[in-house]
Amino acid sequence: MENVGIRGGYEIHRGGVPQYAGDEPLIMITERNGKTTKQLDGVLREKELIVGITLHDSLGDPNFRSFVLNMARELAGLPRRNSSASSSIELLLSQVDRLASIIEDKLDIDFMVNDN
Repeated sequence: MENVGIRGGYEIHRGGVPQYAGDEPLIMITERNGKTTKQLDGVLREKELIVGITLHDSLGDPNFRSFVLNMARELAGLPRRNSSASSSIELLLSQVDRLASIIEDKLDIDFMVNDN
């Protein structure tokens, strides 16, 4: 498995993903609550197409999202491709801005605001 760093995410759980003989951990958590740690997390079973992780918003990280999507593309026989370098929140905000522009172009705001 390639080395993919996740730069953010959050945990809201107790416990973790169980590891069984032959399982490959998906990530190593290196910081928790501002303290350095080295804890393996998640599971990757490529042959069974199983990916598990306890780190929420992990797909918001562009590198990790690209890793997961390219793994799925390869398993489906599709070529790898680069994902957006934007975080999930940046992508969401750009779509909100795009929608706002479309609405602004299609509506007559002055007519709606004024008493006509």
